[in-house]
Amino acid sequence: MERFLPITAKIERFLPKNAKIIRFLMKNSKTKIERFLKKTAKII
Repeated sequence: MERFLPITAKIERFLPKNAKIIRFLMKNSKTKIERFLKKTAKII
């Protein structure tokens, strides 16, 4: 979980509206957040 925190912090600054969704995904499943981060990384 800790290795996601710096990346998530950047996404939260970039997409404040999605911060709650990102936290929800992190609670749910690491595989979901990994897929989400790969997609979001392309956007950023």
